[in-house]
Amino acid sequence: MKTGLMMNKDQIQGIKALRARIKELETREKLLVKQMLINESLNTKVLDALPINIFLEDRDGCTIFANEHTCKANGLSLPELVGKTVFDFFPKEIAKQNREDDLVVWEERKLITKEGVAGFKGKEFHMFTGKTIIHSEELNEDFLLGFGLDITARVKAEQQIEHMAYHDALTGLPNRWYIQSQLKYHISHKMKDDYIGIILLDLDHFKVINDSFGHLTGDRLLQKVAERLQLVSGTNTIRVRLGGDEFILLLPSLTTR
Repeated sequence: MKTGLMMNKDQIQGIKALRARIKELETREKLLVKQMLINESLNTKVLDALPINIFLEDRDGCTIFANEHTCKANGLSLPELVGKTVFDFFPKEIAKQNREDDLVVWEERKLITKEGVAGFKGKEFHMFTGKTIIHSEELNEDFLLGFGLDITARVKAEQQIEHMAYHDALTGLPNRWYIQSQLKYHISHKMKDDYIGIILLDLDHFKVINDSFGHLTGDRLLQKVAERLQLVSGTNTIRVRLGGDEFILLLPSLTTR
C-alpha cells in the first residue's frame, strides 16, 4: 500500500525557497573559500617578493613561517625551517642573546629595531633588524614578527665615501681634512707632560720633474715618497699628503721635545 505526503502550494513554495537559499549559501561559501585562498596566496607572494628576511615565531621561539628570502638565506625550505629556533642556527651564546632579545620584545610589545654586524655561515653581514608582536584574530594568539635587511652594501659604500673624503686619491695617505680632525683630537686629549710633533716636508725641484718628464712621472714619484714615509716612520706616526708635493708627519704623545 503506497502512502504519500500531500503538500499545499505554500509548503511547496517554502521548500523551493529553502533550496534556493541553501544553494545561495553554498555558492557564497565557495566564493569566500576561493577569496581566502586568493588572499593567502597573494599575501604569501607579496612577502616572498620582498628582498628582506621575514619570519614569525611563537612564544617558545619556534619558527612557524618564513618568506622565500629567509629560506634562501638559511639554505632550507619552509617545511625544514618550521619548528626550528635560533639555537638550531647559531652558537649557543649568540642564540642565547637572540632569545633574550626576543623576550624583551614579548615583554614590551612594541617594535624594537637595531643595526649591527651579524655573523652567519662564516660570513659577516651588516644587518638592520626589527621585531614586534602581532595578534591573530582568527587564532586568538600572539606571534613575534621579525625582519632582517642586509645593509652590507650600503655600509661599505658609506665607508668608501668617508675614506675618499679623508684620504688622498693618488697616494692613499690621509689628506688635509684628516690631519685637521686628528690635530683637534690629540690637542684636546693630550696628557700634561706629552708633546705633539709636526714635521712638514716638501720635494725640492718637483716642478722641474713635472715639467721635464710629465705629470705621470711626477705622480709616480709622489706615490714612491708616500711608500717610503710609511716604511721609515714609526707605527704611531700619522702620515699625510697636504697637497702638491707637501707632506706632514704627525707624531702624537711625544714624551720629550
